[in-house]
Amino acid sequence: MGELYVPDTNRAPIFVSAGVVKTEEQIRQFARIPELAAQVIGSFSENEWGGNDPTGRETIFWWDERHQAAYNAVGLRNPGSKAASDYLPRSIRGVHSVGQLAIISVTALQHEDPQEVLPRLAEWALEMGADGVEIDGSCPNHGTILGEDVAAMQALAASVRQRVGDEPYVAVKFSDLPEAVIDRYTGRDRLAIDGVSLINAVRRQVPRGPRTGEQPIKVNGGFAGQSGPAIKNIARNNLAAWALNGDGEIHAEWHLGYQLWSVGGVDNGYEIHERRQYLGAHMVGAAQALSPYRTQQPGTIIRQWTREYDEALKSSLNESL
Repeated sequence: MGELYVPDTNRAPIFVSAGVVKTEEQIRQFARIPELAAQVIGSFSENEWGGNDPTGRETIFWWDERHQAAYNAVGLRNPGSKAASDYLPRSIRGVHSVGQLAIISVTALQHEDPQEVLPRLAEWALEMGADGVEIDGSCPNHGTILGEDVAAMQALAASVRQRVGDEPYVAVKFSDLPEAVIDRYTGRDRLAIDGVSLINAVRRQVPRGPRTGEQPIKVNGGFAGQSGPAIKNIARNNLAAWALNGDGEIHAEWHLGYQLWSVGGVDNGYEIHERRQYLGAHMVGAAQALSPYRTQQPGTIIRQWTREYDEALKSSLNESL
């Protein structure tokens, strides 16, 4: 299986996750941040997708300041693989020139068959020059979350491997999963992949505004992804469930054959250190805190996280002496 190569061990293991970086300008913006170790670019669907409502009349994002939670419809707005092919090879060369990793995240739209679309997109992502590909198993497809269907994910991983071979690095992004499902993935139903990205968002029913009684965000079926600091404990617990071994103890670097990436619910460098050091996450990043909805200065946030991570690392080294 493929091995993720971290280009600069002096960097904090911080990456920006899919959902933030799609356009050439966004890729270039994050390439200008020397502290960043990796970019997960996308997600990209095969065809152009403008979101649930291409007219823009529907609200697809809502930030709840009181509960520190973001609610985002499965909008996916992205140019599609054909249009992205015009700039991704050039953009990824730029990412590599500054010593960052480039992972391309790919997704199937709700009306598409992921077993047909995603193996093709995995091959395309590697043709673009990416260091690896992330398969989006966190989005609804055919009425269910793809990652919750263990048999379907097994078949998909096998199809992707058949298409790209054993050498490339392949990860799957999962949303919040029941521990019984995680037990299957880490036991008899292991996937033919290298990495697991946990967790981007949690599927939650959208709350109603206290004054109007209406849903601030309108989505098909009344569901959206919840992210931001509100899912911090969910993200930590989900990662811990993957890091457990047979005796019920959590061991750093206990990956059960997968490299673990922690996404979401992270808002400082001390938490990044915790997940890296004690839960065994290979790299740690966040989407919502770095989203254009939340900040116009992602570099400032990443530099702060890096300083805090370095402080936590030095503190833990001193304690071990």
